[in-house]
Formats: sequence, C-alpha cells, structure tokens
Amino acid sequence: MRVMLSFPAAQISTRLRLIYSTLVVFCLLAGLHSNLVAQELLPFQKNGHWGYQTAQGTELITPQYQFAQRFKNQYAVVGQQNQVGVINKKNQLIIPFKYDFIDYLGNDRFTFGFRDTYFGEYKVGVIDTQNKVVIRPIYRSINWRFNHYVVRTERDSLIESGESKGSRAVLSKYGLYDSTGKVTIPCQYDYLSWLDDSLLVLQLGNYQALYNVTGRAITAFDYLVINNFHEGLAQVVAGRLHGFINKAGEVVIKPRFILSEPFEHGLSIVMVDNKWGAIDKRGKFIIENNYSFEQVKAMLKERNKN
Repeated sequence: MRVMLSFPAAQISTRLRLIYSTLVVFCLLAGLHSNLVAQELLPFQKNGHWGYQTAQGTELITPQYQFAQRFKNQYAVVGQQNQVGVINKKNQLIIPFKYDFIDYLGNDRFTFGFRDTYFGEYKVGVIDTQNKVVIRPIYRSINWRFNHYVVRTERDSLIESGESKGSRAVLSKYGLYDSTGKVTIPCQYDYLSWLDDSLLVLQLGNYQALYNVTGRAITAFDYLVINNFHEGLAQVVAGRLHGFINKAGEVVIKPRFILSEPFEHGLSIVMVDNKWGAIDKRGKFIIENNYSFEQVKAMLKERNKN
C-alpha cells in the first residue's frame, strides 16, 4: 500500500507534520494487520510439527502443534499431547487443550467432548469462545440450524457377538435447545425434521406430530406422515388416507384420498377409487376423479396456460 500526502510548508507547522506522519504510519500498520488477518492461513508440517502459512508460503504461525486443522472463520482446531484446543489467527489459545473432540459450529461456538465407548465416537456438548459450556457433553451429535441446536443421543445393545466381531442395535433420540442452551424439546423423540424455521415434525414410534420451535404441540401424534407445506397446506396421512392441514394444525381437508400430490396453483391431484382427479383448497373436486394421473396432469397444464 502506498500513501502520498502533500503538506504546504508555509501552512503546516512541524508539530502538525509529525501528527500527520504518525497517522500515516498507523494506517499502514493497520492495513497490513488487516490483510494478515483476512488472508487464508493453511496448515503445514515442518520437523514433525504443524503450523500455518499463507498460500504464498509465508510462515505466520511457527510449527508447534501435534496436528492442525484448517481455519474456519477465525478459528482453527489444533492438538498438543493428544488433546485438542482452539487458536485464532494471532495464535492465541481460545479453548485450552483439554478435550478429545472440537468442531466449529459457527457464531463463535463449538461442539466439544470426550471419547465414548466405541472408536471414533464422542459425547459432545457446546462451548463458546469464553469457555462457557452452553450444553453439557452428553450427546452423540449436535447440529446448529435455524438458531437452534438439534441434539441426538444413542442407546445401543450388542445383538450378536463372536470371537472376532460383534454387531449392535442403535436407538437414537432427538431433542432441541434454543440459542441460549435452554431445552425447548426434550431429547426423547424418535425423529425430528424441519419444515421451516419455526415448524418441525416429531416422531414417536410410528406416529408424527407438528410442533413449533418453542416446544408447543400444534397437533397430536395422529399422523403416519406429515409432509412439507405447499401454498399453506401440508399433506398428512392418517389411517393410510391422505388429507391436508394448515400451519395452525387444523384439518382443512379430511383424510379421504388414497394418494395425493402437493398443492400447486391452488389445486392438488388426488386419487379416489383408483381414479385421479383434482381438488381445490376447500376439498372440492375441480376435475372429477374419472381419469388417469397423466390425463389430469395434462388438463391442469392446459388450464394453467389460460
């Protein structure tokens, strides 16, 4: 970076020139520091230790670690004496070397934890850059989505063993924490899937229910399937029949169809008595169920042209 300044000698005193010169030097150093922090640092090995260098090969962090992962945002996971910690791009230790596992989640938070019974498996929690434990390390996995933590536990049992090998059955349970580490949905459900940033589906046994992210049940566990919302309505399957609910959990169209398609342009293709037709959002047939699926698709395509 080159900075050029011109000072009229008759108008600027020696002291003022000194102030300007100091300011120029400060700006140059600040720009250099900003460039160093912003550029990508890559791990490299030298004499059995790992450090970091620029893509051009300039060494910025002297090799001193047992191993080193690539930086994610401003942080990198490094190892010493078979333990892992976290450094920043200034090589300052952010999280000390006292854990078996660390991975960056985003938002200045990390999953961290300790080895579990089986090789490559860990009990994990969430920790921040101030070393505050947000979630205790008791889970098999933790994922960050829609400003919430999805947690999963595993319970397993040996179902077959022999002299050289064995197999186990694994039962997973799912729950939800908010961004502060408060439980919103206990970790007791067989499956959890997001429909959008505020609605999700929980499963207990063979049945599903609609919940919101605060943990409030919107429907009971009445459905075998709850699909994604399209045009404000979601397909549900109850007693092997298809119907539709809205985001308030209200049954808008009672389950009475053998099969159905998501709503598109205000209509859904449905099957009754092995024949296809199309209904509107009140459940009224716009095209009677007298046709094949392909015929109804063709009718709707022509209808949408007009």
